[in-house]
Amino acid sequence: MAANNEELIIFEQLRRNYTNRSVVKAVDTQFRYFSFPPSTTIDSDDFDLALPDLSLEEFGVDPVSGFHRVPIDPNSAFNEYKKINLSYDSNWNINDLNPSGKAGPRTIPFAQTLSGTPLGEVYGFVLTPEIITAVRETNQVIRFTIATSLNQKEEGDPFRNTGYELSIKRDMPTNHRQNNKIGADGNPIYGSTKPRAYTRSQDYANYVGFTGNSYSSMWPYLKLVYIIDPADMFDYDIYFVKLVAGGPAWYLRSTMYWNIELIDDPGKGLTGTAKYAKYGKQPTNYRIDILSPQT
Repeated sequence: MAANNEELIIFEQLRRNYTNRSVVKAVDTQFRYFSFPPSTTIDSDDFDLALPDLSLEEFGVDPVSGFHRVPIDPNSAFNEYKKINLSYDSNWNINDLNPSGKAGPRTIPFAQTLSGTPLGEVYGFVLTPEIITAVRETNQVIRFTIATSLNQKEEGDPFRNTGYELSIKRDMPTNHRQNNKIGADGNPIYGSTKPRAYTRSQDYANYVGFTGNSYSSMWPYLKLVYIIDPADMFDYDIYFVKLVAGGPAWYLRSTMYWNIELIDDPGKGLTGTAKYAKYGKQPTNYRIDILSPQT
């Protein structure tokens, strides 16, 4: 292009006026389908506020339930018939944990959990703060079922009337107390006398119509069912199971169990004595457990 061949560059001035009205019309900020500010008013008629009782099992979390047994001792030749400590001092009682053969109930060594949550203490069930909160928030309660078969040694009198006591002991490290409210069996839920089931050889023989030549060929069955009062749970209460006999006898390891489970609160909606009467030791078969009320 020649240097003297200049082309004109023309700038055209444009002016457009924007008004509030035109902007609103163009971008439609009025939002045909929404309004501001948003409403936060809730009509309660649109909601059902009556929530059902929650279940820990529905959430896949159950820190309570478990089925516990006495394990086989691989170092022992006697894994079925386990000696029961006697109610009096005796050489029968001597073992590694009781070298002097002292009298009294001894803790059952529930060290094997077949299913569910293991025990939180050696042979004992612990009420942790988390368990207490979870149980109360779900309107459930904790039920123990303990049972075993028994057999006495024949010594002299083949019809010696041996007594057996299965009981629950509670350690209370944070709040030592008694619960003297009357429970399901007509006794304090947990008073000065521990919850217990009791039978004697003769009572069981009468019940089953035993006709043998010796009570040593009979296997009495003893069962204890207990519901913890949900208002009587304190941090780190520990429950143990104990057994004692009035004469040389054994419990059968394969029949001894402790089932711990969550159930719906049988006292829900009740008050006073009617509510307390749902907790504590539960009536079973009074012909076997002579301390159970006749229902």
